[in-house]
Amino acid sequence: MANIRQIRSHVNAVDSARTITKALQMISASRLQRVQRRRLSSRDAAVGADEIAAAAIRVGSGADHPLLSPGAGNVARVIVMGSDRGMCGGYNSRIAQAAIDAADELLRLQHEVELCAIGKRLCAALRDRLAARETETRAGIMMTERPGLGEAHLVDEVAELAVKVCEDFVSVPLASVSLVRMRLGGQGAVTPVVSRLLPLEPGPALVSAHAQFQPVPDTDSVLEVGLPLAVRTRLYQAFLEAALSEHTARLMAMKAATTNAEDMIRDLTREMNRVRQARITAELSEIVGGADAVEGVR
Repeated sequence: MANIRQIRSHVNAVDSARTITKALQMISASRLQRVQRRRLSSRDAAVGADEIAAAAIRVGSGADHPLLSPGAGNVARVIVMGSDRGMCGGYNSRIAQAAIDAADELLRLQHEVELCAIGKRLCAALRDRLAARETETRAGIMMTERPGLGEAHLVDEVAELAVKVCEDFVSVPLASVSLVRMRLGGQGAVTPVVSRLLPLEPGPALVSAHAQFQPVPDTDSVLEVGLPLAVRTRLYQAFLEAALSEHTARLMAMKAATTNAEDMIRDLTREMNRVRQARITAELSEIVGGADAVEGVR
């Protein structure tokens, strides 16, 4: 049985861990609210960009635009959105597994796969999974890595990424561009989702485009601006949704860790009290036994 000093040292260590997890929980809650406000405030702009692109497609001959046509290449790019930081449960490992599953599906379609991993922890998880595969099964998979996009400059970094994706889709060329990220569901549950970014396809919001739309100066000019803008807004919304899921996952993980630490502190305190009581009882027994011995000698 551990002595009181060892148990008290263990309690102090767990209490220090609880302080850290509680602080991370509060930070995640604050960041979660901030990202949610940014996501809601940019949603109307994303819908508007989709409607402008859809209206131009309906009025003109948008089907011939390179961003709307099937890719001419054989390489399918998969942009995987993860995180730089840990302490968020199985967030990055689940995204990595979803990316590997998406890559396997593209390999079955006779495509070569380029995984563009964004986030240091995600890159490490993907490297581990690719290294564990047999050489034949990872022969058609390439991987590029980059750190996560910072929230402070997210708009500019997403704009640069969107321009590069559109240029590569046409010039490389690419067969398709897909996104793998986490999506926030009900009751704080986050699930991995795979969606196609290019070739651009009209979504449900595009059906509401007005028939009386008149492009100025002409349809081709509107498409040249509107389609890359739609790609940019969709990519921006995807990154905000990924950040929202990351903060939610970290919030739930730190909440569970804080609860576990409190339970452990309670159990250790009870054990320490039992040890203290046993020691007091033993000392009292020794005193009573010594007193009886003295009385017997007299």
